[in-house]
Amino acid sequence: MTPSDNNSASFVKDWRTIRKYRSSKHYFGFGFGSDLNGFSSAAGPRPNNTSNPVRYPFRAIDGRTIVNRQRSGTRTFDVNSDGVSHYGLYPDWVEDLRKVGGRQIFEEMGRGAEAYLQMWERAEGIPARRCRSPHVHFRRSSLNDVGLGLSPNRLLRRAAQPAVRKGRVWRWCVGGRKNRRAKVVAAFTRGGNPRVALVGTTGRGHTSRRVATGMRVRRIRGRLKRVGRTLRVRRVAGGRKMVYGVRRGRIRFIALASRGAARNGRTLRRYVRLAGLR
Repeated sequence: MTPSDNNSASFVKDWRTIRKYRSSKHYFGFGFGSDLNGFSSAAGPRPNNTSNPVRYPFRAIDGRTIVNRQRSGTRTFDVNSDGVSHYGLYPDWVEDLRKVGGRQIFEEMGRGAEAYLQMWERAEGIPARRCRSPHVHFRRSSLNDVGLGLSPNRLLRRAAQPAVRKGRVWRWCVGGRKNRRAKVVAAFTRGGNPRVALVGTTGRGHTSRRVATGMRVRRIRGRLKRVGRTLRVRRVAGGRKMVYGVRRGRIRFIALASRGAARNGRTLRRYVRLAGLR
């Protein structure tokens, strides 16, 4: 629920009231309703804005685009005096929100569309985000319900909404007192038909063939192949590889890589870096 786009001072007031009711279980973002095709008027200039006006030029919400006063023919528009006189002044209005509400409202407005989409995921039956169980182990192609080869949609329905989605990587927290900083990650392939190519964990309690995070490398039975300074790998069925991240003689993470992700050491290291495993 978000308010209509009234002037920036009253909008920030509404934002501060509404965000008190946000749930820590869900990704939070803030949107607005222009309703310019309905009965709402566009936002006017902020009252008493002379002491803290929008100063042109400024950087837009993407951090890169430089915005100057908009010109149409001989008419020059300024949000400080004109408000949102047309759709082209919404970047100026968002900058005015930042002047009043600070960086936080700026960032939360940037998350509004994603929060809306995630709300509809839950409405369609996808479970809200939750931490993964610490009492699971790697199987042939998955860590419990986070599996290789899954599309984003199938992974959502099996594993629930992740805590973080950043580019091609999704991340879930892990339950248990020893896992406050632990994570389960899924890294996707590139392209228009992405599939999970690597599943990894730093969680205590997660195992692969009796190998667990925190274990000393010398205790691992069987032959491991070195890939660079910090990775050890073991071939498993289907051309996949179990990957063990090593630091100071101990296993820091365990991952399962698809045939494509593990086709050579360079590609494997790239996926490990992408997943944020170290």
